[in-house]
Amino acid sequence: MHTIDRTRRQTKQVDIAANASTTARPEVLFAVMSDLTTYPKWLDLVQLVAPVPSVDTDPGPAFDVTLRATVGPFARSKRLRMSQTESTDQSTVSFVRSEVDGRDHANWQLNSVVTETTTGSQVEVTLRYDGSLWSPIIERVLRKQIEAATPRLQSLAENR
Repeated sequence: MHTIDRTRRQTKQVDIAANASTTARPEVLFAVMSDLTTYPKWLDLVQLVAPVPSVDTDPGPAFDVTLRATVGPFARSKRLRMSQTESTDQSTVSFVRSEVDGRDHANWQLNSVVTETTTGSQVEVTLRYDGSLWSPIIERVLRKQIEAATPRLQSLAENR
């Protein structure tokens, strides 16, 4: 199941929440969600994730991430440097934008919370973005990405 919460959408910041359930045990789903390098396997928007050396300001492991979305004949790519924040438990993981080029960049934050259910586990993923490039078209593209990603995420977790 997936949802996009439009009630939290603001002019300067976007919060999008999506949910997925699986029969996989919570620790298995958490392992998938906390390993950013698995995201290209189940989320088409994430084209490439490569570990990079961490710097003192990184809260945890760092990654170069390439995002790509297509709208009709047009495609847009975005490269981000993301760091994994320290996980305080085995249910919550976050990745935050952590560029090291000295420029001011829009905030990106991806939070995942895994909980146990009677049939396995569930994850709620929240993407927070405070950049200026947002429109209903991009929201529709993201909704389609979530719809396509949900069964692939479930399969990846259930077959681990």
